[in-house]
Amino acid sequence: MSTMNKTGSMPDSKFRCIHCGHSAPELCKRYNAVIIKLANCERCQKQVDMYIEFDPVIILLDTVLQKRHAYRHVIFNTQFEAYWKLAFFYVICDAYVMWTREKTLYEDASSKEEPYFYAIEWDFYIMCIKALVETMVYFLTVIACGELVFRFCRQSPGIERPRLKTVANGLLLASVGKFLAVPAIVWGQSNNLIYVALARLVIVVSSVQAFSVMWEVRSSIALVTVGSGFLAQALVRLLWSHPFS
Repeated sequence: MSTMNKTGSMPDSKFRCIHCGHSAPELCKRYNAVIIKLANCERCQKQVDMYIEFDPVIILLDTVLQKRHAYRHVIFNTQFEAYWKLAFFYVICDAYVMWTREKTLYEDASSKEEPYFYAIEWDFYIMCIKALVETMVYFLTVIACGELVFRFCRQSPGIERPRLKTVANGLLLASVGKFLAVPAIVWGQSNNLIYVALARLVIVVSSVQAFSVMWEVRSSIALVTVGSGFLAQALVRLLWSHPFS
């Protein structure tokens, strides 16, 4: 899962200790061709990242269990290059759910019998644009609030401000709950309020954990910040439904 060079470091990147969140220059030390030892954190004196020796399945399980150590490993100490693919997939999922809901409302109000799934039309592309705008509003709101939180509410003064790219990538990874839209579409549950609520809960919990790890703040502050992002997103969605006349 991680891509490292011989010194256990990534090009143009800093690592984070999974225990205290302090910056670390490397994950492991190579003493010779045979001896390689995990590096210790200068702050807490624990191993910077023991997950580099773990199987990806264990890392995935710990992430699903919302363990902060696993989140720090995934966000700061791994090199994942397909974030744009995740973003594209999320937009498509959100757009398709919005599109099917609108079509369902139209079919309920119409006396004509039309197939539930049919060829993609222009309305779907419009929904893609709306989903993209909503996602951008959410990200910008959370990032802006994160800057305020980092300035006034961070727990550890020695923690460095995360890079904008790292924050965006972390929020994308935390939105992995949107993958639940796939079985919802297959099973015809995209309008099931319980299923949608559970999927949204997964995204909220993951986003709160990711935000608290990236900015090193309490979960309560992260919840308020992430909630602000979802509130801004909901306001934009409300604007689509009730545009100004």
